[in-house]
Amino acid sequence: MTFFSDQYSALVNKALDQEPNTDRWLSASGSGADDIERRYALGQEQTAQYVVWSREHQPAIWQTSEGKQALELYFEVEIGGVQVRGFIDQLIAEADNSVRVRDLKTGAMKSKFQLETYAVAVREAFGVAVNRGDWYLAKRGGLSRPADLTQVTAEQVGEQYAEMDAGVKAGKFEPRPGFLCRFCDVKHKCSFFR
Repeated sequence: MTFFSDQYSALVNKALDQEPNTDRWLSASGSGADDIERRYALGQEQTAQYVVWSREHQPAIWQTSEGKQALELYFEVEIGGVQVRGFIDQLIAEADNSVRVRDLKTGAMKSKFQLETYAVAVREAFGVAVNRGDWYLAKRGGLSRPADLTQVTAEQVGEQYAEMDAGVKAGKFEPRPGFLCRFCDVKHKCSFFR
């Protein structure tokens, strides 16, 4: 718990240095100051819950050929002609000598595309098979159903990256107004949100 508290406090203080007015902070509910406190309490609760869950389930963390545990594992690969970098929360060693990609979520699952990207990156960067992926969902205190990644190819994922890259380079940012606009970092500049 101390590690979470120290890290949370350090990151909040760093953010306060950049923007001291918490009324301007993006908040899920209430003021920025209220949100800081609410997220601190929630973070402590979810961290404690994860420690209990991990002790009970003992996930087998895969190790790289250098003997490094695959926790917050950095990767950098080219997918669809685009340099993709990231950190994978966990790689879990499976009985069939493959690894399972796992992302830890404090909020909701996003899209399967994240796990698909990780599968392609792990195959490319580490030369190991990836057949499944899942999310640890802190809100529920457990795992999602596993996603089948056996049919995911570098070509499929690469097409999506190439399309996104071409859109960015062309300055093509088509708005899709909706519920998620409430959580957008730049909604104050958006004509659709006003």
